[in-house]
Amino acid sequence: MWATRRKKGNMNTAIKSSRLPGSTGSSVLRRGLLGRATFGHRRVAREELDTLGYDAWLDRQLEPDSVADGDLDVRLAPYPWLGRTPSELRAQFTGGGWALSEGSKAVRLLRATYSERQLFERVVDLWNDHFNVPFTAQDANYLRPYHERHVIRAHALGKFPDFLWAVMRSPAMGAYLDQDSNLAGDPNENFARELLELHTLGEGNGYTENDVREVARCFTGWGYVRHWQSGEFGTFRFDPALHDDGPKNVLGHALPAGGGEADGAIVHRILSRDPRTARMVAFKIARTFLGQEAADGQVMLPTGESILDRLVRIYLGTGGDIRAMVREALSQGTLTAVAPWRRRKLKAPFHFAVSLLRATEARVTSPTTAIYALEGLGQVPFEWPDPDGYPDDVDSWAGTLAPRWKFASNLLNGWASWADVDAADLSALCAGAGPPHWGRCVSAVLTAGEMEPGDVAQVQSFVNQSSAPGAADLIGAFELGASSPSFQTY
Repeated sequence: MWATRRKKGNMNTAIKSSRLPGSTGSSVLRRGLLGRATFGHRRVAREELDTLGYDAWLDRQLEPDSVADGDLDVRLAPYPWLGRTPSELRAQFTGGGWALSEGSKAVRLLRATYSERQLFERVVDLWNDHFNVPFTAQDANYLRPYHERHVIRAHALGKFPDFLWAVMRSPAMGAYLDQDSNLAGDPNENFARELLELHTLGEGNGYTENDVREVARCFTGWGYVRHWQSGEFGTFRFDPALHDDGPKNVLGHALPAGGGEADGAIVHRILSRDPRTARMVAFKIARTFLGQEAADGQVMLPTGESILDRLVRIYLGTGGDIRAMVREALSQGTLTAVAPWRRRKLKAPFHFAVSLLRATEARVTSPTTAIYALEGLGQVPFEWPDPDGYPDDVDSWAGTLAPRWKFASNLLNGWASWADVDAADLSALCAGAGPPHWGRCVSAVLTAGEMEPGDVAQVQSFVNQSSAPGAADLIGAFELGASSPSFQTY
């Protein structure tokens, strides 16, 4: 809808924004925090932030176990298998466990949309891409749900070295990156390459092909118990008979012969303490919450230190404390330096969809069916086939704008079989405001009042074209607002 009404311009121009007249600096900063630390504005979240204040709200979000999430718990009740082991899942779901794959995607949508622990869910999304394991992997239908609970979610705000160790021993990751075929005399380098390139040091960042081969040798014999083997299916397994026990040299560190399983532990210690790993982790956190410029070290703090360097220093000084790094990235001083109202980020398709559901307080009535709507946007949880995870840049997603407009139109007009929101709901969100104020209402509902003034004017102009604006025009106003550059970005 917006495509036919807004002025032409490229995406880089469209995503620039400014504060609304009358906004105070503190309110703009709080709205910036809400945009970066959640999957999108929601009235209740905004009110809570305004009541608690910036720092108290942020600190509360960083302790997710302290945040009650009863509404989400009710929505997750139809998925009692979430806490079960791979062995239990395989016994319950025969025939490949397809329902586990579809259910896991539906659960991801519900958590992102309805959880009160929004910052935690944003961090979980970051790590699901950093340590990507799609459902296309071997035995993934049984292994991936356990990986989500006991690897990703268990360590999302903990210490990165502990997180990395859990990933190294994860049957889901091992299955995806072919650890079962990493054998003495014939090492498979898939896991070793992604460990160095994506998970820790970064592509081409000072390691050699020989380092990749030596790391692969260190992890020979690492795998998981298959369903035909003795032991509990889906648990970590080290087979010394398949391990290359000869001497090795990893990144200049000599490993003597006879190390066995400890070879992998030594590699973990080397990588988790390396400043290059600290920089990779800092880069990912900065890019997720602050944008590409901050991740590239181009945004400076008043002290003269770049935001990226500050995050690296925190990693090295705290032993890789993710919570401390996220706290610094979203602190008032850092967010002021970034000025998110000037450095806007284009929402990835999943983020866009969830933000619209949150803002309109839509009721997702069929989460599994909703996944098919996400397919039309081009981003379904756990479906990116490559180890690098879904991209986080404008160029990758700018071509998905037309499907977004269609998604918004289907949802708001009641054409989505999987969700429920209607004109009466939208009118209630406007608190009885009449047609002359619908532009401002759309801005308040969708963006907490931070919609670009020009976008607000476009919405109001659309309403004013009707001689007697009614329910259809209010829906159209929300369609237009959801398609605007202001809502497409955060």
